[in-house]
Amino acid sequence: MSFPIVLYHRVIAAERHQRILGMVERDRSVSIASLRRNFPVSLMTLWRDLEHLREAGRIQRVRGGAVAAGDPAETAISVKARRHSEAKRRIARTAVDQLVRRGMTLIIDGGSTVAEVCPLLAGRGVTVLTHSLTILARMQRDAPDAGCHASGGMLRPISGTFVGPDAIRFFRRKRADLFLMTVTGLDPEHGLTDPNPLEVEVKQAMIQAAQRTVLLVDASKLGQTAMCPVAPFHRMHAVVCDAPNQLPRFPARPGARWFRAR
Repeated sequence: MSFPIVLYHRVIAAERHQRILGMVERDRSVSIASLRRNFPVSLMTLWRDLEHLREAGRIQRVRGGAVAAGDPAETAISVKARRHSEAKRRIARTAVDQLVRRGMTLIIDGGSTVAEVCPLLAGRGVTVLTHSLTILARMQRDAPDAGCHASGGMLRPISGTFVGPDAIRFFRRKRADLFLMTVTGLDPEHGLTDPNPLEVEVKQAMIQAAQRTVLLVDASKLGQTAMCPVAPFHRMHAVVCDAPNQLPRFPARPGARWFRAR
């Protein structure tokens, strides 16, 4: 008698796994809170479901949920750098020309768009604070006269960035003039979002450390949403984008500046 019952539960679990995969494929990520709303099973069962799918190579586990295995939002930084490369260079040039002044202290995150800022900082007497190995390497190669400080912390190989308590503590103890920031998604309703909660925690500490936060974003990010909220759009002091005609629908802070990359 027990075999049919076990078989029944396995079938139900398999159906649930397929539905979870469908949610991840549709939205690129899923939170445990969303799963609890959709499935009448225990929290422990849902965590076991996610672990089963992770072991099968179907998802990647992140704190609070999961993202798709090989999710484009978590593509290696070396691959991201090749996407929309010309637009990213124009965005970086506009940001530096319009907003960076000699002697500033800058926070630069690990995004491929802000990496294009590095060669433009040579000879400007700036100091750079970062959690990114890519930014450190670019600064050493392209702007060796600049002062650079790295956060340390737990290294994420896919992004080449340091995360965790040590990285957060580093930025909480610093002050900067500008934070040059990128995100995976920018949506009028959900604001700025990113797929990895560890990265989000560091970005939030960076925002707190800077007098002004400047968002550098190409048009492919507009209307996109990732799993983890970073900040509401009105926290941005300036935005540099190659498609500014779409930006007025975003709820901006009073006095925010808009720059079109040319």
